[in-house]
Amino acid sequence: MKKATLLILALLLCSSIFISCNKKEDAETQESDTESEAADECTLELRKEIATNSYTVTGIGKSTDTELVIPDSHDGLPITKIDDKAFWGCSQITSVKLGKNVESIGANAFAECPTLKRAELPDAVTKIGERAFFSCPSLESVTLGSKIRRIEASAFEKCGALKSIVLPESLALLGNSVFFECEALESVTLGDKVSEIGISAFDKTALLKNKDKWDNGVLYLGKALIKVDTEKTDELIIKEGTTLIAPFAAVDTKFSALTIPSSVEKIGNSAFANSDGITAVTIPDSVKTIDASAFASCSALKTATLPDSVRSFGSHVFIHCTALTSANIPKALNEVPQHTFNGCSSLKSIELHPGIRTIGAYAFSRCAFTQVTLPDSVTTLETHAFHSNYSLISINIPKNVSKIGTYCFDHCYKLIDVKNASEINITVGTTENGHVGRFLKELNVEEGKIAKEGDFLFYTFEGVNYLMSYLGESASVTLPDSYKGEAYEMYRDTFSSSRTLTQITVPNGIKKIPTNAFKECKGLTEITLPNTVTTIDANAFNACTALAKVNYNGTKAEFDAIKINSTNSLLINAEIITK
Repeated sequence: MKKATLLILALLLCSSIFISCNKKEDAETQESDTESEAADECTLELRKEIATNSYTVTGIGKSTDTELVIPDSHDGLPITKIDDKAFWGCSQITSVKLGKNVESIGANAFAECPTLKRAELPDAVTKIGERAFFSCPSLESVTLGSKIRRIEASAFEKCGALKSIVLPESLALLGNSVFFECEALESVTLGDKVSEIGISAFDKTALLKNKDKWDNGVLYLGKALIKVDTEKTDELIIKEGTTLIAPFAAVDTKFSALTIPSSVEKIGNSAFANSDGITAVTIPDSVKTIDASAFASCSALKTATLPDSVRSFGSHVFIHCTALTSANIPKALNEVPQHTFNGCSSLKSIELHPGIRTIGAYAFSRCAFTQVTLPDSVTTLETHAFHSNYSLISINIPKNVSKIGTYCFDHCYKLIDVKNASEINITVGTTENGHVGRFLKELNVEEGKIAKEGDFLFYTFEGVNYLMSYLGESASVTLPDSYKGEAYEMYRDTFSSSRTLTQITVPNGIKKIPTNAFKECKGLTEITLPNTVTTIDANAFNACTALAKVNYNGTKAEFDAIKINSTNSLLINAEIITK
């Protein structure tokens, strides 16, 4: 009996929260649900929101209306929200007009309504949720109120009949794919206050296909740059007054130069990715946000100057900018985000300002640093942060560093000088603490043991001189005959991944070409070897795909006697010229 009483009480509680506002025919139900006795003629499903003293429309209920009108209120309380999926897939609706008190439209609220042609939203609406009108193929007309601030991702995606829309001045955000595949959409009025436009917001619309309304190969909406023609080859001078560069706006373009005006405040995700014509970029002081991958894979970009006004800086911003030689980190940032300079194989140095606390994962992976100086503010080196810096010889670990992530220095084959001021225990020859000590011969190398002579860097250990790196930019290089009048050996990865080397002359006295010495020197066409060479180690000429000629200062028999590792087929197959 007690269980039955509890069950009835639970059902009564539910009826007070979830109310169908149609007239009840069952007398017993009318007696138990006093709220619906005072209901109007609305037949939609409603849910009473106790916290806000309002109602949310949750479904079509018993309504048979094709021209749907959402009332302003129910039972004296305002109807303020259309719930997620409230009318999802409803095939009877041809139009909808929302009551004046509706403030938000939930995710998928009217998604996949095949016959819906018109939607009228009141001024009270401030947000349209994700996929709210997704795939309404008959939708021709949308009237938006004056207070909308956010239209979330895919809100009108695949509304194929929609030809035009006026977005109010109040709008601040357009989500990802918001008008994606609205193939008939040819006219969009965009307010000046939009500060964020999502990825693919206007992709596959008539707006992008019809370039008659574009301005010299550029599509602007309001104060936003939406798209740059991929066929544009002259200089891109963004017009004054532009505040936002939309995501992917200039992706895969080939314009020759770039000028960004002082009005721009935000550069969107991948805005200039794969823009092969840019050689230099100067970001004005007005810019506060640079989103992820903004200049990713700009293969010709050599210099990037960033202002200290930047306070939001995404990941991957300069990833795979293989020609980049000069860049800086804005002083407002306390982190170098993950993958920021990953694959910038020409970047030999960068200044890290005091205030940087974290070097993100892969932030400087595959750069060309020989020496890195970390400020005392640094506390964290994330995983793979300096991974595969084949030229890196020297780095300091500041006193405040408490974490060195896994593989942080993996494949830094020439890292032989680590100045450790932290409490982290670094052991020579181990893979602990991100491999920082793996290739060390000693810890805290004494002053003078690593020295520059001309354009070459040498290291002396236990009486042996090692040629570590070439610091110059010449395409044709002749190695020195000696170091301070003494013999030397080439250290592994001596010229690995050089982007400039085309010819190299190795002097008499060198006995071994070490592992990876010229690995991935893809421009190397010719090498001169002395007859003192007896060994060529593994991968010494790996991926030297342009190597055509080997000048050997000895006889063919002497050359044939050299122990050449089998991984050096590109050397063996080149033209060998002997005495």
